[in-house]
Amino acid sequence: MSIKPLCSTGEYPQIYDIKPNTYYGKILTNSFAGKASEFSAIGQYIYHNIVLRDEHPDISKTLQAIAICEMHHLKLLGNLMTSLGVLPKYFYYSGFGMHSQCWNGSFVNYGKSIEEMIKFDIESEEKAITQYHETIDLIKDCQINKLIEHIIEDEKLHLTALNEIMISLSK
Repeated sequence: MSIKPLCSTGEYPQIYDIKPNTYYGKILTNSFAGKASEFSAIGQYIYHNIVLRDEHPDISKTLQAIAICEMHHLKLLGNLMTSLGVLPKYFYYSGFGMHSQCWNGSFVNYGKSIEEMIKFDIESEEKAITQYHETIDLIKDCQINKLIEHIIEDEKLHLTALNEIMISLSK
């Protein structure tokens, strides 16, 4: 049985005739493969999905559905970065000098209990939303920002689902 991604409704905005802009592309690397990135989220959700599948199958399936949506975000960002002239490698740029740093497994919050895992997932979604808002402030391209706004809507949907799981765990 296939699991549908947990994404908001509606089509993702198309980006037409985008001109290369490596500055914008480098900004997007933080959301692609930084600490609070789609790549980190995928690793975290899949880890939690695997660890929780036997004792909490419904929660595990929800986390997998979120991970599938995050994979779609990763592909959208990677395609956009490529169009902007930046290859979608698993590193990100940081600081004013835009120094590159490699992604690594320490960016995943593994957790020891289900409550801790879901808490980490909630915190990660909140950080991602904040980071996407900061990205919108830095990128002055309405096509790119519309795509990011749609991704934010997905992240908010994930946050709602995770908060519902946390509430159900406290009952």
